[in-house]
Amino acid sequence: ILESTIDGNRAGEGGGIYGFDASPFGLQGGELLVSALGLITLQATTVSNNTAQRGAGIYSISLRMAAWNNTISGNVATVEGGALYVGGTSLGASTTHLTANTIADNAAPLGSALVGAAQTAMVRFSANIVEGDCHLLEGDGTSLSLGSNIQSLGDSCGLSQPTDRVDVASEELGLTPLADNGGGLETHLPRAGSVAIDMIPEAQCGEVLPIFPLFDQRRVGRPQGLGCDVGAVEAEIAGAN
Repeated sequence: ILESTIDGNRAGEGGGIYGFDASPFGLQGGELLVSALGLITLQATTVSNNTAQRGAGIYSISLRMAAWNNTISGNVATVEGGALYVGGTSLGASTTHLTANTIADNAAPLGSALVGAAQTAMVRFSANIVEGDCHLLEGDGTSLSLGSNIQSLGDSCGLSQPTDRVDVASEELGLTPLADNGGGLETHLPRAGSVAIDMIPEAQCGEVLPIFPLFDQRRVGRPQGLGCDVGAVEAEIAGAN
């Protein structure tokens, strides 16, 4: 799924996207049902304002989901997993790779940002903004940080690398409301002074963000300043190349 908007849908599970592995589970998805050998790749896409009981933005029981340069915002789950619900599959445990996403303004009684359940093997975080809380069921899920992530508020996503920032106040994070900041998709722009700006030193951008060439969700080049910004949007600086 590339450079798309998935907005304003409703379902029992997976209001925006329901990803499955062709197993015999009942299909309840909203806008998109994805089944391709249990693999999902999501890039430069905004998943917003969807509702569901579980996984309002994305409900994934796929073998592997890779998501980078996406905005997942304003999704509301009535039970769990406001932005994301990830779980195991009939074919085995799953792995979710989250790189340079902005996950913000989602809501749920449990895991407003993410819930990992049912034999989830691994959720890997790299250079994400996670606003809200994560809930990985004990014995069912493991979180692995590859560094340069932000969680606001709290410290529930397992972001334990020295380059991670946890329990960041909303004022420090400084995200603008969801809006068209260029590129034709709605995103959250980090305000001047945001801790997300230049958080990744320029020499390390290619290691932390293994996406070449280095662009943000809007195809704005990274970096724009002294380093790369965390999240889906690179704040543009006048005169930067």
